[in-house]
Amino acid sequence: MLSFFSRARSLSSSTENNEESTTSNTKSSKIIIEEIDSETEITTTPTTTPQPTTETREDPSQTSTPKKQQAMEDTNKSPSSPSSAEKRYHTPRITVDVIRDLCSRQSLFQTPYLNDKLFLHHRGFRVIENLELYTELKALWLEGNAITKIENLGHLDKLRCLYLNQNLITTIENLENLVNLQTLNLSSNRITVVENLECCPQLETLNLGNNKISSIDSLSSLCKLNRLSVLDLSSNEIDDAGIVDILSQLPKLTVLYLKGNPFVGKTKNYRKTFISKLPHLTYLDDKPVSKDERRCVMAWAQGGHVAESEERRKIIEENESRHEREMNQWKEMQERALLKRAEEEKNGTMK
Repeated sequence: MLSFFSRARSLSSSTENNEESTTSNTKSSKIIIEEIDSETEITTTPTTTPQPTTETREDPSQTSTPKKQQAMEDTNKSPSSPSSAEKRYHTPRITVDVIRDLCSRQSLFQTPYLNDKLFLHHRGFRVIENLELYTELKALWLEGNAITKIENLGHLDKLRCLYLNQNLITTIENLENLVNLQTLNLSSNRITVVENLECCPQLETLNLGNNKISSIDSLSSLCKLNRLSVLDLSSNEIDDAGIVDILSQLPKLTVLYLKGNPFVGKTKNYRKTFISKLPHLTYLDDKPVSKDERRCVMAWAQGGHVAESEERRKIIEENESRHEREMNQWKEMQERALLKRAEEEKNGTMK
């Protein structure tokens, strides 16, 4: 019985302890919850936003230091426009030292008058200058620069070849003393009128391709070049097929380039027309003019397509006849060789 009562006491005491702990835990949890709620009330309480002060902050860009203001003024200042002389000499120049340096690189002579050729191409030069000492030049390359004017070449009276293609030249001028000039290349420039070339009586090759030539009246001076045999007028703006009447006055014209002009595509029977009116032409637009083609063209010019067809038939018959004649000659040569060999075998003299 005693043990039973002691167990009962211990159980009741443990129960009381559990109740006390539960109560204490409940109290502590209530305290924690109250603290959290108080914190939440504090955080959720609307705060009054401070009113903006009447002080205005200055824009830093407007309150820059004097140095910054000076720098901004210098930046905003527009550069003074250079004069025409400054523009002209802004790019690399043809100086005596530059020419000597180029001669050294190209294995040419350092003594100017010993050179008969000079390469000054693709250097960005704008002005032809300082060539007075190179009096023996026969060929001068100046292509691929930014030259705007033909000048300072009067002392080169022995010059035969002048290459000024791929520049910014607008006028053909100052060639009066180049009486021995035979080849002149002025392609890929801005030339609109062909002029001042009658002073070059020896001129044989003239390249004016890829320019701004549009009127056939601007080509009338070509008639004075009696020795001209090669002419390039390709990729211009010529829109009149009447140019053939001007070109027909060139007695030695053999090579002609006209492709890339508007009139070429508009002219009916363009190739036949030009071949028939230019009797010495051997090349037209990169394509040779054969003897058979000329025969057909001349027949077409006289009797139209019927005469041209008849001439083609004659050409075919002539070619077949010539081929047959050559074959017969070949067979006869073989027969003679066989007879000679048989005779040598019979006489025992065959080698």
